[in-house]
Amino acid sequence: MNKVREQVEVNSKNKFALPHVLMASGLVVCILSGCANLLFSPVPASVPIRLDQAGVVADFEFKVNKSFIYWYSMEFFFPKDNQLERARVRNLLGEPNLDKMGQPLKPGVPTPIHLSIFAVCKTGKQVEVYSQDVNPLLTSWGGDSFGKNIGFSVLTPGMYRARIVNKRASPEFSSIPITFNMGMSAKTSFDPSTVLKSDDPCEG
Repeated sequence: MNKVREQVEVNSKNKFALPHVLMASGLVVCILSGCANLLFSPVPASVPIRLDQAGVVADFEFKVNKSFIYWYSMEFFFPKDNQLERARVRNLLGEPNLDKMGQPLKPGVPTPIHLSIFAVCKTGKQVEVYSQDVNPLLTSWGGDSFGKNIGFSVLTPGMYRARIVNKRASPEFSSIPITFNMGMSAKTSFDPSTVLKSDDPCEG
């Protein structure tokens, strides 16, 4: 489920995710109980979420060690080699093709969310550094999952908080494992030395 990259650690406080214990790459996620300080290392951070209920579906803190462009996405899973379930999930997610007006030809079940990223300063102040209202389209697929990109932003070293609000309860997704992912793309060209001290959100 987790695709290994590098450089982000997460202390999860997510109490809204799938009711199971996820163990992978040296991490243990205690779902619903909020029972542990967690390390997601290396990135991406991958937090289970639910879209069958509206409201806050994830709220967690994470640590960034490297100035870079971080991508945010949702991933929808199905059992590998189960073509019937794959087709069902794909039908729910719609198609990526757009019409002349820029609207999806087959939109599927909407997945509108609001993602907020806050810098957590040493003083305790939280500064919003990213805010996105989006109903993302299908953008990727593989042997056991489909993906929807949410967006991206440059983050500088420090502590952050991510908060995801699901704006539409969709019971169609109740049996589908879904994660919110964040990480760095290996295909992105970015020079961390171009980030100035003044770009630190807690210095303003």
